[in-house]
Amino acid sequence: MSAWVIGLGVAAGYLVNKNNKVTSRIDNAVASYENAHTDNGTTGGSTSAEIEHAKALPSSLKCSDINNLISGADLAAINSAQAKSATEVRAYDSAPSPPEIIGVMLQVGV
Repeated sequence: MSAWVIGLGVAAGYLVNKNNKVTSRIDNAVASYENAHTDNGTTGGSTSAEIEHAKALPSSLKCSDINNLISGADLAAINSAQAKSATEVRAYDSAPSPPEIIGVMLQVGV
């Protein structure tokens, strides 16, 4: 009887030790991730108010400075590709729907 009680105590001790190790590793990983992303990390030093303001701007204003960097021929090619894609999307979305199924004939006694 005492051997299985000792084994049970050893197993419980092992599981408690393993749980402490795993939780400490997770806590260390979370802390290192948070510390790495606080100093001008993912936002580049922008505040949340600036990010929300940028989301509210229409795309024509957000990308207006990019147009100055692109040559006229490239800009025309981009605009024509965009128009072609929009036409394809409209053609796909406006395709006729499949016929409506009114009823199904059943054969009885086959």
